[in-house]
Amino acid sequence: MGAGASAYLASVDDATLQSITDDVEKAAQLLKLVAEGRRKRELGRRQLTINSLSGSQFQLEIDEAATVLDVSQEIAGIVGVAPGRMLVLTSGAAVLDESKPFLQQLHGDEITYRDQQVGAGQAAVSLLRSLAEWPRHRLCAADTAATDAISSLTIGNEFALSLDAAVLPQNLLTLAFGDCFNESLTHVALPSSVRTLTFGNSFNQSLVGVTLPLNLQTLIFGQDFDQSLEGVVLPCTLQTLTFGDQFNQTLGSCPLPSQLRTLTFGWGFNQSLEGVVLPSSLKTLTFGHSFDQCLEERVLPNSLEILTFGHEFDQSLEGVVLPSSLQTLTFGQDFNQAVAGVMWPEGLQTLTFGRGFRRSLEGVALPSCLQSLTFGDFLIQNSTGIQLPRDLRTLTLGSFVTRSLDSLTLPSNLQTLTVRGCGNQSLAGARLPESLETLTFGQDFDESVDGLVLPSCLQTLTFGREFDQSLSGIQWPKSLRTLGLGRAFNQILDDVVLPSGLKILTFGDRFNQSLVGVALPESLETLTFGQDFDQSLEGVELPSSLQTLVLGDQFNQSLAGARLPEGLRTLVLGDRFCSLEGTMLPSSLEELTFGYFFNGSLEGVGLPDGLRVLTFGHHFDQSLEIALPGKLERLTFGQYFDQSLEAVTLPSSLQTLTFGECFNESLAAVTLPENLQTLTFGDRFNQSLENVVFPSSLQTLTFGGRFNQSLAAAMLPSRLQALTLGADFNQSLEEVSLPSGLQNLTFGQAFSKSLEAAALLSSLQTLDFRGLRICVREES
Repeated sequence: MGAGASAYLASVDDATLQSITDDVEKAAQLLKLVAEGRRKRELGRRQLTINSLSGSQFQLEIDEAATVLDVSQEIAGIVGVAPGRMLVLTSGAAVLDESKPFLQQLHGDEITYRDQQVGAGQAAVSLLRSLAEWPRHRLCAADTAATDAISSLTIGNEFALSLDAAVLPQNLLTLAFGDCFNESLTHVALPSSVRTLTFGNSFNQSLVGVTLPLNLQTLIFGQDFDQSLEGVVLPCTLQTLTFGDQFNQTLGSCPLPSQLRTLTFGWGFNQSLEGVVLPSSLKTLTFGHSFDQCLEERVLPNSLEILTFGHEFDQSLEGVVLPSSLQTLTFGQDFNQAVAGVMWPEGLQTLTFGRGFRRSLEGVALPSCLQSLTFGDFLIQNSTGIQLPRDLRTLTLGSFVTRSLDSLTLPSNLQTLTVRGCGNQSLAGARLPESLETLTFGQDFDESVDGLVLPSCLQTLTFGREFDQSLSGIQWPKSLRTLGLGRAFNQILDDVVLPSGLKILTFGDRFNQSLVGVALPESLETLTFGQDFDQSLEGVELPSSLQTLVLGDQFNQSLAGARLPEGLRTLVLGDRFCSLEGTMLPSSLEELTFGYFFNGSLEGVGLPDGLRVLTFGHHFDQSLEIALPGKLERLTFGQYFDQSLEAVTLPSSLQTLTFGECFNESLAAVTLPENLQTLTFGDRFNQSLENVVFPSSLQTLTFGGRFNQSLAAAMLPSRLQALTLGADFNQSLEEVSLPSGLQNLTFGQAFSKSLEAAALLSSLQTLDFRGLRICVREES
């Protein structure tokens, strides 16, 4: 050190010297970092700063040969990405493109990431790439994330691609094949995540060599499946197994999963259960029409709660141990075995015998817990000696021929009784329990009820289709609220005093008697006539309490002279009703429905201002240049309506507008209501949407089969959630502005254009196209 330097240092104070020392140390550290960076670059590594939109930050060291996919996967492994979402990486405000080199897109050493919901459109585009035999390692991160967002996939009848070697979505929960699918699954990797697997009616391929999903809970086969299950490994997680009508294979060589809870056989199954071990977890077992095999002594598991036999089962149950857990037991039509030696489970609550059962129950000890007991069509020849459980709540009887109902002691707590027929036996002496709330006479019943004492608590009384006896002289209980008269009933009611508390009165198809002079109860709220009723209502005193009036198909009487109650809310006119001319509709009316043939003008008809629902029938095709009610919410046209709406003022309150098959008028000059939420066009509508102003409130828009107009000029409302395009639609979506909030999008079988526009919709949850139905996970 020279003299000058020594002199300078002597003049520097301690503070300055410390500052110089600090600067030197910082410079040394900087040189060290530069050297380390050079060394890492020489080794092919690079350190990046990763930022989230929330402000968090971390460092990530990557290989300089890394791709956008590599970086995305590394970040996803650190931050975690929920199923149904995907990462989007940006650098310098530009989204990183997986098709371009990573380093060329990097601005500095910083990356910002965000995760976003995957839409069904993007999932569909990615799935098509996957199904087009693209190896999974060639799919970009966006495609991988998009396909893995799919939670439900239905492969329908129009789907044309083979599934051989296809990579299905890895987070799939529900997979369903359509009725035409019948391909082998030997080379198809079914995702382990699938919980519900459904095959359509045509599928009939062997499952030997097919690896079923490890987490499968529900497996449903269609009508034609009839393959042996020998060598097939059913997942241990399986809880529900359903076979179709053709299946008739033994299960002895296929162990059933230990967690199986529901097992259902179809029409054709008729195999012995010898050697079949039913799982101890099984709760519901259903046999189909043809099953008629002897049950081994202890074949039924102790867990079983519901057991149902089909039409042809007619095997003795003596010696068969019915599980103590059994709650419901149902026999089919042919069962006619003695049950005296059957050991009924004490917990049995519901027991149903089929139409062919005609054995005596004398001396049979039915379970004390039984709450519902049903007999079928055949005759109970002797009802004496039958001990019905005291807690029985519901009893359905067949026909009594040699003895009347009074020979049967009914439980005192019975609430519901159905009697099919009494075979010319009087009911006068029948002792019905006071607890009875519902009494139904079945289709064969046509006996006089004169002298029958109806219980004081009875609320509902229904007569079957053959009943046609006078109601005069019946002492109605004050509690009766509902009276139903079957198809054949056609008795005059002049001298009938209906119960004062009746709220619902229903006549069957044959009733066609005048109600003039008939005192309808002041409490009546609903009055329904059947098909043949065609009597004038002029002079009929309809109760002021009446809220719903339904007139049958043959009714074609003028209502001009009828006094419709001021409280009437719903009026349904039958198929042949032709004219409302001169009719004063009540101001209280909220729903008005016209029948099939109505095609009368509404000019001069005063539709009530409070009308909310207006439905026209099949043939209506009249101008609507009338004053529609200001509170109308739902307007439905039938098949033939094809009138211009240009001069029609649709009320602003309208929320649902539905056109029938023939409507094909332009809406360009039509002002659609500002509160419209649902708009549905019929099969023939095929008008341009240019200049059509859809209200901003519209949420559901449905086009019919023949619609094939461009959507490019359509101003689809931003709130639209569901869009359905019919069978013929095949227009490009490239210039279409689909609403960002769209959740459900459906295309018909003709659509073959690109789905790239739909791929931009992150909110899309369900997409139907080309025989596929794709559902993605909803954003939580």
